[in-house]
Amino acid sequence: MKVMRSMLLAMMLISKAWAGAWGEGSFDNDDALDWIAECTQANGTQSVQLVLEQVIRAKYIETELGAAAIVAAEIVSAARGKSNAAMPAELRAWVARQPAGTLVALAPRAKLALDRVQRTAISELAQQWEEAGAAKWRGAVAALQGRLAR
Repeated sequence: MKVMRSMLLAMMLISKAWAGAWGEGSFDNDDALDWIAECTQANGTQSVQLVLEQVIRAKYIETELGAAAIVAAEIVSAARGKSNAAMPAELRAWVARQPAGTLVALAPRAKLALDRVQRTAISELAQQWEEAGAAKWRGAVAALQGRLAR
């Protein structure tokens, strides 16, 4: 019986790992982690500016782009000295190598992008969170907006 429970628990853990990460935090989903991997391979801050501009100009914001914009806003916040404690180490190190002034100047664009990512009428990410219960996600985004505003 113990062996059977152990096997069942192991199978559940493995299936969860394959299902992908999904949480309300800025770094708690596969789309965000994928974008972080791309961003940290880039030389310069163009990828941060580009993703923010794409969100600001998009008629409809797909999940992947919305998750990337949230991470981009986290990068801007970190450059302002207000980083998220959950920021992955490799991203924290990448931010430290970038010109802070260039990133700090993106704060108004980051705020606007976050506003758009939260609109259920134009954001797939916001729609998905509405279906799943958006209170914690909206709270996490509001905390990020607060770090950008100060």
